[in-house]
Formats: sequence, C-alpha cells, structure tokens
Amino acid sequence: MMKNKRIKKMKKTLSFCLIIFSLGMFAQGNVVKGTVTSEDGIPLPGVNVLQKTTNNGTVTDFDGNFEIKLIKGEQILVFSYVGFKTQEFSVSGKSNINLSLEEDAQSLNEVVVVGYGTQSRADLVGSIGSVKGEDIASMPVPTFDMALQGRTAGLDIVNTSSEPGGEVTIRIRGNNSILGDNSPLVVIDGYPMPTGSEASANGAGDGNQTSSNILSFLNPAEIESVEILKDASSTAIYGSRGANGVIIVTTKKGAYQQATQINFTAETGFSNIQDFPEVLDGPTYAAWRNEVALRNGDAELPFDGDPRPLPENTSTTDWLDRILRTGVTNRYQLTLSGGGDKSRYFLSANYLENGGVVKFTDFSRGNIRLNIDNTLTDRLTTSTSVNYVRTKNNRSGEGSGAIINSGAVFSAYKNSPTATPGDNIDEGDGTTNFFTDPLVELADTRNETYNENLIISILSRYKILDNLTFNLSTGTTSSNSRRELFFPKTTRIGSLRDSRAVYNVSSSSNYLVESYLSYNKSFNLGNIDATAGYSYQIDDTRRLNTIVDGFPVDVLATDNIGLGLVPFIPTSSRIERVLSSYYARLNYNYDKRYYISLTGRADGSSVFAENKKWGYFPSVGFGWTASNEAFLEDVDIMSNLKFRASYGITGSQSIQPLQSLTLLGTANAVYGDVLYSGLAPTRIGNPNLEWEKTKQLNVGVDIGVLKNRFSASFDYYNKTTEDLLLNFPLPTSAGLGSITANAGSIENKGIEIVVGGYVVDNKDFKWNSNFNWSNNKATVLSLGDTDADIFGPGPAANIVTDPSNIMRVGETFGALYGYKVIGLLQESDFDSSGAATVPIFGTTPEPGQYKYQDISGPEGIPDGVINGQDRSIIGNTNPDYIFGWNNDFSYKNFTLGIFIQGSVGNDLMNINNLFLSTGRTANNVFKDWYENRWTPENPTNNPRYVDRIDNQYLQPNSAIVEDGSYIRLKNVSLGYNIPTEKIKGVNSLRVYATATNLITITDYSGFDPEVNIRGGNNLSQGIDFGSYPRAQNFTIGLNIGL
Repeated sequence: MMKNKRIKKMKKTLSFCLIIFSLGMFAQGNVVKGTVTSEDGIPLPGVNVLQKTTNNGTVTDFDGNFEIKLIKGEQILVFSYVGFKTQEFSVSGKSNINLSLEEDAQSLNEVVVVGYGTQSRADLVGSIGSVKGEDIASMPVPTFDMALQGRTAGLDIVNTSSEPGGEVTIRIRGNNSILGDNSPLVVIDGYPMPTGSEASANGAGDGNQTSSNILSFLNPAEIESVEILKDASSTAIYGSRGANGVIIVTTKKGAYQQATQINFTAETGFSNIQDFPEVLDGPTYAAWRNEVALRNGDAELPFDGDPRPLPENTSTTDWLDRILRTGVTNRYQLTLSGGGDKSRYFLSANYLENGGVVKFTDFSRGNIRLNIDNTLTDRLTTSTSVNYVRTKNNRSGEGSGAIINSGAVFSAYKNSPTATPGDNIDEGDGTTNFFTDPLVELADTRNETYNENLIISILSRYKILDNLTFNLSTGTTSSNSRRELFFPKTTRIGSLRDSRAVYNVSSSSNYLVESYLSYNKSFNLGNIDATAGYSYQIDDTRRLNTIVDGFPVDVLATDNIGLGLVPFIPTSSRIERVLSSYYARLNYNYDKRYYISLTGRADGSSVFAENKKWGYFPSVGFGWTASNEAFLEDVDIMSNLKFRASYGITGSQSIQPLQSLTLLGTANAVYGDVLYSGLAPTRIGNPNLEWEKTKQLNVGVDIGVLKNRFSASFDYYNKTTEDLLLNFPLPTSAGLGSITANAGSIENKGIEIVVGGYVVDNKDFKWNSNFNWSNNKATVLSLGDTDADIFGPGPAANIVTDPSNIMRVGETFGALYGYKVIGLLQESDFDSSGAATVPIFGTTPEPGQYKYQDISGPEGIPDGVINGQDRSIIGNTNPDYIFGWNNDFSYKNFTLGIFIQGSVGNDLMNINNLFLSTGRTANNVFKDWYENRWTPENPTNNPRYVDRIDNQYLQPNSAIVEDGSYIRLKNVSLGYNIPTEKIKGVNSLRVYATATNLITITDYSGFDPEVNIRGGNNLSQGIDFGSYPRAQNFTIGLNIGL
C-alpha cells in the first residue's frame, strides 16, 4: 500500500516537472544545491560548478557541497575537477543535485587523431604530440605552422622568411634525405595533402627566390586540434610518406542538438622593427672613406669639397628608415555552427590583411569553410568538408643571396649614406657599387603571387555490423598559382632589360579514393581495433613560364606582355604522380595493461623504376601500463606509469618523377652552314632507382601523478635512413654531368621530454604549465662507395661562390664549411721587405687582413700555402636542443598566457658581415665594425674586425660564423571575459590583447637568429644574408558569441 502511494506521488512529481519543463526550460533565478563526490562516495572539495555558456559559477566546499543561483541562459551545470571527467547536468525544475564524478586519466582519456581513425591516448604505443586549437588561436599569426613552433617536443620550425606569407621550414626529428624533401606529410581532415605547386620564381631576379608558405591557405582559427606523429608505429600507416613524420590537422565541427551559434572575431595588429645593426651616417662615412684613401696613397680624397662636400658638411640618407613602416594587420572571422538530431554544421568565413614592416609587402587571404556531418540512416553517416581559399602576396626580393640585384634590405644596408634618392641607378654619389634606391625598387616593381585552393573531401561510413564499419573517403584538391613580376625602367633590372615581364603559372589537381574497413571489438578483458584498406591518389601538375623584355611603354606591365619586343622561349611541363597503396593496422590491448600494435603498408609509386615501384613498410609497437598492475594499486600518488617501444620502417618518394628514365631535350647542330634542330639526351636514367628507407626505434615512458594532475613523457629514438638518393658525377666521355642512384645513409637520434600539469587549480585562480625539450643529432654515415664529400652552393650569387655547406661522412648534416680564421695579420707577420712570414691567402696580403689556419696541402699535411685544400668544417647548423614553455593563468574572468621558446647550439653564417664588417669600400659598413676595426693604432686580433679585404677574401670562413642560440618571449596574451548576464542576446563577450616576439635574448650580431634564407635546401642551411626583418607584433581583438 505504501509502495503504491509512493509510486503515485512520484508520478505526480514527475508530471509536475514535465509541465514545468514544457512551460519553459530556461526559467531564471532558481537556486540549485547539491553534493559532489567521487565514485567511492568521498566528498570532492574545489570542484568547479559552472552554468553552461555563462560566467556564472561556484566551487564546492570542503565537504563537496555547493550552491548556485541560476541566471538566464542554458539551465545546464558543468562540473569539472582535475583527475575526473567533466560532466554536464540538466537542472531544469530541480533544486537539489547529488552526483558522483567518474575518475578520468585526464590526458590519458583524451582522444587522439591517428591515421585512419582515433585512439585514446592511454592506448597509444607510439610517440604523438598534440596541440589544441585554443593554443593555436592564442597566437595571432597568419599561418598555423608558426603557431606550432615550440609547442611539442621533436618539432623544429624555422621561419625561413619573416615576410608576410613567407616560407617556413618544418622538420620532425631531423633531416632524413639529402636530395629529397624533408618536410612532413600534412593531413587535413583525413586528406593527405600533395606537395606545394606554387608558380615558379624563374626570372624573378638574381640569387635564390624562395616560395611563399605552402600552408598559408589554412586558417588557424578553424583548427580544432593538431597531432604530430613522430615514430614509425604512428607513421607507418602512411608508408612512403611517413619517414619525415606526419602532421594531422582536424578542423572544427558543429554540435548535435545545438541551436545555431554565431561567433564573430575582429582583430587589429601593429608590427614594428625594434633595432637594426647601425651603419655609418654621412659625416662618419665620408671621414672613413677619406681615411682609406690616405692609407692607400690616392691622389684625391673622395670627400674634399669638390665635387663632394667635406665630411663635416655631408648629409645623411637613412635608407633603412626610408623602406620601413609600421605594419598593420586586420583579421575578421564569422562562424555559424550548430545541429539537430541527425546533422551538424560548421560554416566559417575569414578575411586577413597582413601588412609587412617593409613597405609595399603584404599578404591577404579570403577563406570559406563548410563542414557538414549527416546521419542518413541508422547505419550510414557522411562527413563533408569544403574549403575555398584565395591568397595574394606582394613580395620583395629579401634573402635572395643576390649582391647586385639584391633585396631592399641589403640595398639599404650597403648604399652610401651620402647618396640621395634622386641619384641615378648604378651611380649614386659614385662611392659605392650598383646603387639603386630601395624604395623605388619596392614601389615600382610588381612582384605578386596569387594562389587559389579548393579542397573537397567526403567520408562515408556504413556500419555493416555493430563492430564492423566500411569507410569510403573521396576527395579532390585543386591549386592554381600565378606569379607576376614586372620590372619597369625605373628599376635596376628594368633599366638593363628595357623593362622585363615575368608571367609564370602553375595548376595542380589531386584526386583521392580510399576504402577501408574498421573493426572494434571488446571481449572479456581484451579489445581489438583493426583497420585495413586500399588507397589510390593521383596528382597532375602543369607549369608554364614566360619571360619578355623590351617594352616600349611600362603602363600595362604584365597585363599585356605581348607589348614586349624581346620574348624568351616559354617553358612548360606536365608532371603526373600516382600512388597506389594497401595498408592494415591491428591494435590489441589486454586489461588496459598490455598493448601491441602491428602496422603494414605497401606503396606503389610512379616516380620509381619499373622494377622498383613497390615498397613495403612494416612497424610493431608494444606498451605496458604498469600502473594498472596489482602491485601498484596501493600507490595512490602514481596515476599512470606506462612503458612504450616501437620499431618500424617508413619510406620516402620525395623526388621528382622521371628520375629513373633517360630524358631527351632539344639540341642544335650546324651542318654545311645550315642550323638543324633535334633531340639529344639531357639526363641518363637509372633503371634501379628505388625508395629511401628509414628504420626507426622509439622507446618511451609516460608518467602521471596525483590523478594525472601532473604528467611527463620521455622518449628516446634512433632512426637511420638508407639508400639515400644522391647524384654521382659521370665521366666526361658520357657527355652528361651526373646520374641519380641509391647510396649512403644518415642517422638521427635524440631525446624528447615533456612535463606539465596544473600547478594551481582552485575556484578563482588556475595555473597550467607545460614544458617540452628535445635534442636531435644528425650524422652522415655513408655517401656511397667512395664516401666523396657533397658540397652545397655558394651563399651569395656571383661573388661568394665557394660552398657554404658540406655533407661529409662522420659529420653533422649540412655542416658549415670554409676557411678557419685564427686571427688577423699583424705587422709582425711581415719581414723588413714586406714579405709575409706566415701562410697567406691571395696575392696582396696586408696587416689587418684574415690570418688563416694552414690545414692541409696536396700530401694531406700543412704546406705553407692557403688554398681550397685548407677549408674545413667550421660550424654546425643543427641546434643542440630546442624547447618551449607555455603557461596559462586564469583569475576569475581574466586569462593570461605566456609562451617562451628557444633554440640552443646552432651556428649561423652571417654573410652580411662579409660585406659590411670587413672594410670593403664598395658599400657602407656597420658602425660596430668601424668603432672596433683593425688599424695600426688598434691592432686587434679579433677576426670580426678585419680591415680592407677585397673580393678574393669574400668566401665562407669561420670569422662570419656565429652562435645562433636564442631564447624568445614568443607570446603574451591577456584576455577578459565580460559578464553577459545583462546583455540581451549575447552569450559570450571577450576582449584580448596579444604581443609576439617581445624579447629575444641572443649573442647573435645579426638582426634575428631565427633565419635560414635558403629554406628547405638541404645543402644550404644556416645562412643569413639580407633577410626580411622579424617584427614585434601587438594585437587587440574582440570576440562575441550570440
């Protein structure tokens, strides 16, 4: 009887609650109380209780009790506590809530995106780093790759050029190839992206013209998470593209059963240059030039009052100030997201304008993204992603390595300060060579790159059985790139060529079809997760390059290159790459203690010889979670202790197609005074050309304490790349220079450490800190049968022609190479007749010039002569270690993020000093050199202050090699979440200010130690010469959610 009464009473109560719910589930003002405990009933103090989508919150007391008065908005409470899973609870019509929180290994239960699926971090046996979308969004950078810098161990990112949209070099655990590309594979929402196909810079000028950032199309604000796959167990599923590591990018999606959320962000930023190395002003420069003329015994002084004024009467043109400005950046983003029971969507539109600190340089991007997920039936779902992007890059020639037709920065460095903007090209005031006004070069030269990208991918899933799913992934990417350059007659190149137009285009289409089965089954204490499938991907790239000189008028520029009277023969190409693959992976764990992962992939690539097209790439990984063993159950402090080990083989096909084939090209010959055209071999093919293979061992341990409030990971790896693709010289009788073959090997080994956790976590104040550290040692083990050295190019076009880098067996990858300077020649190094008493270089030795070390002669021993045989390794471009330290603070509605990043132990070759700190009279000089230079009155022995060298001394040497180590306060971000309870229709409102590149601590004498003008050129690393300056950036922003 009592039981029936209770049931009736419960029915009445339930009916009343339903009525209240139907009348308005968003009733305001009710007070909710309750108690929060762990699963075993222990009260939890300090649990955060927050009303969803508001700033209304409280925290549980010592006994786990809480009380909160609800405001308008969602009537859902969110309970979060370190070491436990976050839970949401609908409180409509309720005044009392008692709930228990389920323990969570926190980061261990984090879902990590891996190749062709996801895994719990607790189940991983490989080495994978993760970066959250909010960490990327906190950095106001135009491209997402720069936001990854320093965020995870083993990932080394260098901004090759600080120019807006400039190239970035990305390496995961070092370099694996000499001829091939060492960049990692980038996978966006499951689509393996093809390599960049930007229009060629052919004809853009002298020296090395780097491409823009191939990932500049990706909007950082749309990223949900990034995973960095580092070891063979993680990357082998990508086979031939996994040797350099894999970066998996997952973009944002909407939420099911959520009303449309509108989010708008507006940002404005300002960029400025802090300090440049000073050059001489006009009076000092004039006095120095007169001093040099007197020492040389010249009949006339350059500044004697006629035609040039006396030094004290000269004026100064600040050429650097003339080309620099405050860069302004604006970004606007609008997103709509939401969903119903069977579909969800995320729509984003973004526009960015990134103005450079060098005038007339900028980068702009317009971007639209649509992500849609649909549940079509109980068994069939689809995920569709469409991304359309257009970018425009106004560029300059900084960092090209050119001397004569150099970029604006080096021109501003070297120009005479007594010259004026109105002076004639190549004349100036007559005291320096190759004068040109850098501002006119920037303003009048058209140097534009247009890129258009479309990415469409569709993933369909059909559940065949409860544990078995068929997946079909299809997609396409298309890229259209156009580079337009026009040098009018007011520029130096234009004056020599009677104006020049360059019109280069590239178009690329990529198609992907993948089908794979996924199987997941739990039974007793075990779990099996298996994947097997087939992939077919084809890439078709077409290029056309056109150069025309001799324009009667400049007004139409590249809009009508037919006006040019001197056309060059256009060049075109079409390259098709096909990759056909089979792959499988089996993961098994027993009782969350013992893990094994087996992966295999077979790749067939069109770029290799007919009998070598297929490569096979297996891996195996093991894991043991010792903390789940019975003997550690009573060790409360130890939340997680896991040991991991993996070994596998991955490959690389990062070479140009057709290398295995003999190629023919046009050839002309004269017979009987008649010119005939025909075909002749231009390259000898190698029918045995095959894959580069990388074998990698990884051993790691993961530790978590205090319910994983603090965690740490340690990894050691050793990987060896064999069958390197190298160019070998052919006998002169062959009529051709070289042939590509497989030979040689490189080793990379290192240690990675990641530690982090919640230092403070209470109601009002939270502090989360994460630190990562990694080192990598890259060693050349073999270079073929003869182990002959491989040399890189000269670092400066036409003048500094000796190689700056070398690959040598037993030495580090891409070591710096040149003459070793042991001091400066002093007057005591010459006898009474003026003859040198020490080994000398060149034909006109004088006191104050470089004193070189005599290392070797024809017999391999010092011979008293300084020549090319005395060159040796003079620097290591690879850092001893890199690190990043991120700290996130929150106090009530305030947030503060501080990020420090650094690189230690790498050397740089500062070519700027070879021209501006050696007393060359063909250009201006640095003030520091002038004040400390060698003179008879100041006979310094410091090679950095050498005096009066001529062109024969302009070769790589140890005097211009410097320590490139630095520690940088990379980012400081302060934000405030404005309470919105009284603002109708506004769910969230946030204002923030961010500063990047605030402080850099370094001994490097150049402008910035994070530099590498040759980008991904493996044979030319660690070179600084006229690079685009890195700026400090200050950004303010507003984010509003409706």
